[in-house]
Amino acid sequence: MTERKPAGANENPLKPGEFNRFISAAAGLFWRMRINEKKIEFLNHTAINGLAGNNDVEKLLQNLVWAQEVVAEEDFFRFKLFIISMREGKEASVIFRVRDKQEKQPGCWWLRIVGAPGGVEPSFYYGHIRDITQDVDFASHLMEKDLERQTMIESENLPIMLVDLETGAVISRNTLAYELFGYTYREFISIKFQALYSGEQKSHVAGIFETCSLEGHWEGNLPLVKKGNIPIQASVKIRRLSLRGRNLLKISIHQHNVAEKKVSDSLLLPSDRDQFMQSLLTAMGKKYGMEEILDTLLEHQLGGPLFDAVMYADVYVKKHKVIVYARGKGGEVFATLKPGAAFDFEGTVSQAIWENRLDFLILGDTLESTKPIDWALFIPHGVRSYFVKPFFHGDQLRTLLLFCSTQPNRFSEEDMDIYELYYPAFLKGLKNWRKKK
Repeated sequence: MTERKPAGANENPLKPGEFNRFISAAAGLFWRMRINEKKIEFLNHTAINGLAGNNDVEKLLQNLVWAQEVVAEEDFFRFKLFIISMREGKEASVIFRVRDKQEKQPGCWWLRIVGAPGGVEPSFYYGHIRDITQDVDFASHLMEKDLERQTMIESENLPIMLVDLETGAVISRNTLAYELFGYTYREFISIKFQALYSGEQKSHVAGIFETCSLEGHWEGNLPLVKKGNIPIQASVKIRRLSLRGRNLLKISIHQHNVAEKKVSDSLLLPSDRDQFMQSLLTAMGKKYGMEEILDTLLEHQLGGPLFDAVMYADVYVKKHKVIVYARGKGGEVFATLKPGAAFDFEGTVSQAIWENRLDFLILGDTLESTKPIDWALFIPHGVRSYFVKPFFHGDQLRTLLLFCSTQPNRFSEEDMDIYELYYPAFLKGLKNWRKKK
């Protein structure tokens, strides 16, 4: 009875002569070892950088004491695991470094060893050792270029993305782009540019990409959307770049939402202001919870969007602590901040106001701040600028009201009269809250 072979088995067997020619032409040194005798036989004569001939290779594979002298200290444990697997006849591989004993070239050589049992010859163990230093150098070069590319856009004070012109993939983006669009690092990895604008803009964006492909640049208004499909009115500049054979688009976002519009630009009559303040007082009504008090302030914004979040800080100077409550529009800014979170008085906005007896404080850009509280509280929650109004009880500081924005330089002294319209309603709500406590 004839034994049936599996389908595809030995359909194109490699003849011995062809195998020998393959070994002769291949990079690296091939060897085999009789597992029981631990004797190494070399199948070709390729020199390995960092090792002085086959004798050093043999000592490397057979003498761990000698190997420990030439293998980089950080890599020796992994190399030792390979040797153990080889002695047990198990398939294994390892990448490691060897010091150049002859010092013909400074530094180390990167080597890779692959080994496997012989299959039809179970008494043999076959292996291949190869110098991969050039491969590692090339990969390091690519990573350096990636770091250079990221540094290039990270140092600019605008939200910037690099987009692959052909695939639309967002291959890189800076911190300001993360903050603008509201995506985490993991989410942004798989996002394509088409997720950052509405479907209605598809043909418009296709035309922009075509223009950039032909002319190298484009500039104009482009409605974008952040996470949650929230619209961003943006003016962008797009420039085509070439990086390692890839056509990329550098997209710089020069304005979003209504950052450039100041509230003081709104032509509001005194009667409008009085009506607004009265409606806000009425809306505050009998609000007793701090969250609903802050939400009421958020819902009433005079002259267009003024702030993205509002915070109340309960200050205890003698106890050296500050208790904060905050709410953001759409449940985004300060979404993960626990109500009643406590912070040390040292290094806070409260301390700066208390020590300098300030009537108000405006911070234009939290990313340029040296105060610990900005990096511990505001920046992690996406706040880029804020306006602070303190309320003193006699000579004691007890209360702060903070208007916060996700945009830098959002607040101005020119709008002081607008902020003042919120104080009576806030103090009314605060009085209710403290009574309930």
